[in-house]
Amino acid sequence: MDFTKTQCDGCGRPFEKEDDIVVCPVCGTPQHRECYELAGGCVNAAKHELGFEFDPPESDEKEEEKAKEEAERKTRAAKAVNESLSLGEFPDVNDVIEQRVSAICPGITEQQRKEQVCGVEFGLASAFVGNGAERYINKFRKMEQIGKRTFNWAAFLFTPYWFFWRKLFKEGLILAGLDICASLLMNYFVRPILPVYQSIVESGETNLTEAEFSAFYSVGLKLLILYGVIFAIHLFVGFFADKIYHNYCTKTLNEFHQKKASEENEESLRFFLTKSSTSIAATIASILVTYFVPSILSNLLFK
Repeated sequence: MDFTKTQCDGCGRPFEKEDDIVVCPVCGTPQHRECYELAGGCVNAAKHELGFEFDPPESDEKEEEKAKEEAERKTRAAKAVNESLSLGEFPDVNDVIEQRVSAICPGITEQQRKEQVCGVEFGLASAFVGNGAERYINKFRKMEQIGKRTFNWAAFLFTPYWFFWRKLFKEGLILAGLDICASLLMNYFVRPILPVYQSIVESGETNLTEAEFSAFYSVGLKLLILYGVIFAIHLFVGFFADKIYHNYCTKTLNEFHQKKASEENEESLRFFLTKSSTSIAATIASILVTYFVPSILSNLLFK
């Protein structure tokens, strides 16, 4: 067998044609004779009791065949979706998912398709996540396999907008409400010193009375505490956003399976498209609301 497409598990170096290679009679792992003798046997001997077997690399012909099958699958799905749309019908939900899988995971293998993430197959989970699927699916794997929690910088920096982008509307509304409350508090704290500040700007006089200095100091302290609370909320969100999103995907995909089994194709498709991927419209709306609402409320409440 040609082992030049793989590497030695002992030293990690790729095999070359002239290498002296020993094949383990138990698991079939190829290894340099030098590595075999240095380890006192197969370098994967510790895995033998677990039933480990060496998985040889695919030949060029098999790889080409799989690539051809994947291309045909992609073409069939796209054709089925386009035909349904041209006839004014709802495309089959399985064809829509397959079309997304082909676009998001162009090199997906049959083995990867069978992997379970969020309680469903890898391809379906990737199609559901949509934008950034590879990054989030890898995070979900780590959570499920080793319980590793990851930090989400996008959620940390763009709270609450990241939640609306990912269609986590309930969490997004709560965080947007906190954001609006924080803006109102800032306006409330700052308003008492605005006349003094405007007077300083207009006159250029920087000498403050004891009462004015005390007022500025009090406002500064309140704002410092408020910014600390806001930072703590963002930090909390950064640590827990991926877990929240993972729970959302798992729960919603389970609901989708139930709907798909019991309801019409149209309802299943609507549910999948409504709940999956991302929403730029919701994100823009949340930005506008958190920008304009505090100003409007401030004018109404603090006249």
